[in-house]
Order: sequence, then C-alpha cells, then structure tokens
Amino acid sequence: MFNISTLTLQAGKSITINNNVVINLAGGNFSATINDENAVAAQRDSGVAQFVMNSESQILTDGGNISIKPGSFGGEVIGTVQLNGGTLNSGTGTIDITGRGSLDGATKTGIFLSNGAVVESTGTGAITLEGTGGAGTNATRGIEIQNSRTTFTNYERTTSTTHRCISPPGEWLFATRATTLSVVNCTDCIGTGSG
Repeated sequence: MFNISTLTLQAGKSITINNNVVINLAGGNFSATINDENAVAAQRDSGVAQFVMNSESQILTDGGNISIKPGSFGGEVIGTVQLNGGTLNSGTGTIDITGRGSLDGATKTGIFLSNGAVVESTGTGAITLEGTGGAGTNATRGIEIQNSRTTFTNYERTTSTTHRCISPPGEWLFATRATTLSVVNCTDCIGTGSG
C-alpha cells in the first residue's frame, strides 16, 4: 500500500496498476494522463495508449478528486481506460474518466469495466464517464460494462459513438444496452439509458 497526499501520473503511452496494488491518497487528488503530449517521440513505444487497473488494485482518495484521461500525443486524443477488477473510490471527491478508442480499429472501446470493477463516490462527488468508440462498425463501444458495478444517475449519448454518464452520489444504476454501449452478464444491474 502506498500512502501519499497527491499523485500525478503522465505517460507517453500507457499506465498499468498491477494486481493487489493499493494507492491511498488520504484526501489528495489522483490524476493520470496517458498518451501525454509532452512525450519524446523517440522514447515512446508505438501502439494505442491504455490506462489499466488489474484485479484487486485500488485507488482510494478519501475526498480527493480522480481524473483519468488521454492526452494528444501525435496530434490525436486517443487512449482507452480498462478497469479489469480494479476499484476507484473517491469518497466525497469527483471521478472524471475519459477514454477514446483507436482510429485504426485495434483497440475500439473507450472505457471497459470488467471482472467486478468498481467506480464509486460515497459522498457528494459526481462521477463522469465519457467514452468514445474507435473506428469501424463492429464493437466500437464508447463504454462497455461486464460483471461490474458502478454509480450512474444520468446517462446520455452525445453522438453515435460517444456516451457520457454523470452521477450525483448515492445512486446505483447501470445504463441499459444501447447502440454503442454493452452491458453483459450483469446480474445486479438496474437503471436506464438512452440509445
């Protein structure tokens, strides 16, 4: 477990939080930028940037805000967010996650929550997820949820491949299946969505 007050991560390509890693910020903010525009091209590996949280990993801010987003390296704002059993808990802080699938079709889903991933604010903090699907006609989902729980109270599709979910605290909702949003094997899912 890491106990620190504020953490800012910037990567030219990807950031991975490994299994069972717990980051406790005790009221501080967490900010992560993948595909950071300040990366040195000669030192950046090729491929689509990803923010990944693996099984049992946790980011706990206890009132601090959480922000995860792609930067604009190479002039394109591209980068996906995958919570594969990880937990984001901001307490009373806000959570703002943006994911954008690739234009070449290799990594299409903007935000992917699976294996019991948790995104929650237990106080007054709002949760905003904005996912944009990548290029192509198959599996170009803005946000995909499989076997996960999260906190949505307002869900709105803003374009054909972009979904925005905004939540005040205390609500447990899931957006239902829509054209570019997928909810799979979610036994505790309730809620509404537009598609």
